[in-house]
This record gives sequence, C-alpha cells and structure tokens, in this order.
Amino acid sequence: MDTTMTMISLGGGLALLAVLAGGLTLGFERLLPGWSRKRRKFWAAAVAVMAPMSLVFAAYIRANSMVDAAPFVIGLFTLTAITLFLGLVVCLPAAWFVDKRLGEVRPVAVEFDDEPELVRVENRIG
Repeated sequence: MDTTMTMISLGGGLALLAVLAGGLTLGFERLLPGWSRKRRKFWAAAVAVMAPMSLVFAAYIRANSMVDAAPFVIGLFTLTAITLFLGLVVCLPAAWFVDKRLGEVRPVAVEFDDEPELVRVENRIG
C-alpha cells in the first residue's frame, strides 16, 4: 500500500510539473508574443522546474550545516542533477508539445489578392 501511494504521488508530481510547463508556455505565447518560440519553451521549462525545486534547495541548505563540506556538496550536486533531469525530461517536452500545438492553430494574417481599398476620413467639425 505504501509503495502504491508513493508511486501515485510521484506520478502526480511529475504530471503537475508537465502541466505547469505547458501552462507557462501558453501564458508566454499570449503575454509575450515578441519572444521566439525557443525562448518561450526554455523559460517555461526553467520556471516550471525551478519554482518547486527552489523550496527543496532552500530546505536542504537551511537544514545542513556546512561543517562537513563533502556531504553537503554531494547533496547539492545531487539536487542539481535531479533538477536538470526534471527540466530536460519532464518540463521541456511538455513545453515543446504545447508550443507545437499552438503553432498549428496560430491565426494567419489576411492576405488580399488585389490592392485594398482606401478608407476616406472626412473632417466633420462644425
């Protein structure tokens, strides 16, 4: 029973990271249209993985005193490796998938076959 709950929690956490990365990609698409697609995907994945992992880093640094530097550095390296793994394996593919789907439904500018008509503006003062 404990193993099952652990696996469900782990899967839910990974799914939450993926959904967060996808949502950030969508938000960056709508709020920052001047950014390139690569930039939006990278920053969405980076923010999605670093938001929850910053709490883990802060708790680890606060809990471990640096009396013994070797175990502290090994733990810090492990947390960094886990963060990179989650970012590259979970968040970046989710951001890429959402960006790819957004690219398929982007509105296309209206193209005219001939010259558009000029609109006359009249001055109607007085």
